[in-house]
Amino acid sequence: MIALTGKYKVLKVNEGTKAAFFKDLIPGDTLEFVYAVVKTTGASQGGLYATNLEVNCTRLGVSVHTTVNVLMNRLEGFELQEIK
Repeated sequence: MIALTGKYKVLKVNEGTKAAFFKDLIPGDTLEFVYAVVKTTGASQGGLYATNLEVNCTRLGVSVHTTVNVLMNRLEGFELQEIK
């Protein structure tokens, strides 16, 4: 398995959310995104299935599994900066 990762710092919360995990984020939190590169097709028609990402928050010590589309909707209310 290949895992793609990235770390980001929450700079600002622009709008509130009621979504589990994301509602507890505050400026200064460090998020780690982990995407496992795996085969997601399996249908004989060559169907494509959504793959999950794992998002970890070091301060909270918790993680959430979500799809890219859901994650992008959740992150619209946050300003993030990549940590190198």
